[in-house]
Amino acid sequence: MIYNNIAILMTCFNRRELTLSSIKSLYEQELPPNLFFDIYLVDDDSTDGTSDTLKQFFPNVKIIKGNGNLFWCGGMRLAWEEAAKGNYDGFLWLNDDTILLPQAIYNILNTTITINNKTSKDAIIIGSCLDQTTGVQSYGGRLLKNNKLITPLDYPQECEMINGNIVFVPKKIFAEIGNLSADFKHSSGDNDYGLRALKKGFKLWIAPNYLGYCTFNKEAKGWANPQIPLRQRLNILNSPKGQPFYETFIFAKRHKGLLWPLDLINLYLLVLFPKSFKNIKEKIKTTFKHID
Repeated sequence: MIYNNIAILMTCFNRRELTLSSIKSLYEQELPPNLFFDIYLVDDDSTDGTSDTLKQFFPNVKIIKGNGNLFWCGGMRLAWEEAAKGNYDGFLWLNDDTILLPQAIYNILNTTITINNKTSKDAIIIGSCLDQTTGVQSYGGRLLKNNKLITPLDYPQECEMINGNIVFVPKKIFAEIGNLSADFKHSSGDNDYGLRALKKGFKLWIAPNYLGYCTFNKEAKGWANPQIPLRQRLNILNSPKGQPFYETFIFAKRHKGLLWPLDLINLYLLVLFPKSFKNIKEKIKTTFKHID
């Protein structure tokens, strides 16, 4: 498979400088010969002048106006809907706070071709990110059982879940899987997409080495912070950027097998008792082993 044209899918809201830096890293890529890309970016009603600045410095970016309530999944779905109207060989998800290293796209496409030649089937390719401040891995491919990040090596590795920072989806997989699920507003749509692809018989592969920088979002799990009052933890949990009950229910039931209710139980135990959650969880495990 030769990739001649790909669509870059992005969404943003009120972080102009990060968005500009991310797009700048796209235009600084060391691309394979004869490859070109188009950028589809949803500006979800930013008030910081993101769109105007993009039009000034990057006039070729295809900007799509959001309604201010799309969040990550909604924005990426809209970008994908627009990009799907074109004839692209594949689609690259890119978070607007992620800065690509110069050979990131080359690495991704080379991995895609390598896997295709080896297995005779297309696969989803995931790029891993470093937190530039700490030097620790922040995002990439994960294991389903314990949500553990897999450290990239100098060869491709399989994984089971994906962070949506840097992800390449060939057009054949998009044709079969479709867009991101409308059941999710923000944080679970990327993992859901990867697991849906696995169920369809496609593989998820982590590209060799780190492909970009992205600072880890320390507020992502504020509901587990014992320094925050319970009411506030619950508000964070049920916010669009948290893990709202309906979305957690849908994800667990769809992907976690017969013991899916444990996901909900563990989540709310963590919120209610963040200091003693580990001890409570161990007691629950011991109880289940004893029952067995």
